[in-house]
Amino acid sequence: VRFRSAPFSSHEVHVDQAQIEWFQKTVEAHPADEGWKILVFSHAPIMGSKLRVLQNVHIENGCAWLNHCSDSRSIFIDTIKRNPQIKLWFSGHFHLSHDF
Repeated sequence: VRFRSAPFSSHEVHVDQAQIEWFQKTVEAHPADEGWKILVFSHAPIMGSKLRVLQNVHIENGCAWLNHCSDSRSIFIDTIKRNPQIKLWFSGHFHLSHDF
């Protein structure tokens, strides 16, 4: 979690640069052509995942996605596109079953 100044939420689910570098090195060390299949778990979903959202909760709130307010927000979907061994990215964080 990274704390910030925002009108609807003071935090975002944030992965720092050291963790991003570790993740990329780990994925690259387990290539698809060697038969690796990778499942990734994160609290918040990644930008570009095409999950539907509640506009008045997740967009106005501004903490809906992993690294939502960071320059690194697209690194996760870009890593998936380059690495076919990533077969599944599982995340939670969204509360679509609740009536806000």
